[in-house]
Formats: sequence, structure tokens, C-alpha cells
Amino acid sequence: MKTASFNRCVVGFVLGPLSVAAIGCSSGDAEAAKLPESVFASQIPIYPSARYESCMGGSYHGEIGGAVTARSRSWFFDTTDPVEKIIAFYSEKLPQAERSTDEDETHFELIPKDARPGEKVRVIIQPGRLQITETQSADRFPGEE
Repeated sequence: MKTASFNRCVVGFVLGPLSVAAIGCSSGDAEAAKLPESVFASQIPIYPSARYESCMGGSYHGEIGGAVTARSRSWFFDTTDPVEKIIAFYSEKLPQAERSTDEDETHFELIPKDARPGEKVRVIIQPGRLQITETQSADRFPGEE
């Protein structure tokens, strides 16, 4: 995997039969806002006044020590605009996305161009925070563990 000039840390945890290994990165570098190591998320516009904060990614395993079943990466941004304004932006830019609301979060989820089964991109809007997450199938990067 190509590594950008980010500070990295590795975190692992277990959720029932699903084990997850996560890698995080952060940078004040303007290049970071271009969504480093993105496969699909680059298809999603970044809200104009959002400021890049950090990114995190990881691999999902069907069982502890088992094969990778999926990979995900999320990019986090700080926002100061009202949530309603950000929702209006994504409603206009992503009309094909499925929209849902969960407490103080609004989600836009879509199947990106050239996606394989199970792959998707999600935009999560919260007060003061924007998150763009992509989920990729494990076979997209054969040989990587």
C-alpha cells in the first residue's frame, strides 16, 4: 500500500465474531484534502468550506486472524456552517444517494461508479463535522492483508 506523509497509528479491536484492524492518519497538509488512498470517495464532492481534519481506515475480518472480508477508509472534516446548509449541498450534488437520519446525523449512501458487490460510499453530516467513508471489497487489493 502506498503511504502518504501522514502520522500513522495502528489500532486493533474485536466486535463479536468480527475483528477490525484500523490505521489512522492526520495531517495539516493541503494534499490531504484530496482524499489520500481513495478508491471511490474521490467521486464525492467535498463541502466547500469543510476543513480536512484526519483520516482512518482498516480491514474487517470474518473471524479473529481470518481472511480480510472488506476494507474501509474515512476522511473527517471540521465544518462551521449550519447542518441544514450542508445537507442541502449534498442533496443537490448527490441526488441518486439514499438519505437517512439517525439522531443528530444525516447519512447519504450510494453505490459508486465501478463498484463491486458490497462496495459503497457514505457521507455523514453532524453538527461541526463531516465524514466521507468508502467500503471496498477485500478482493479489490489481492495479496494485501
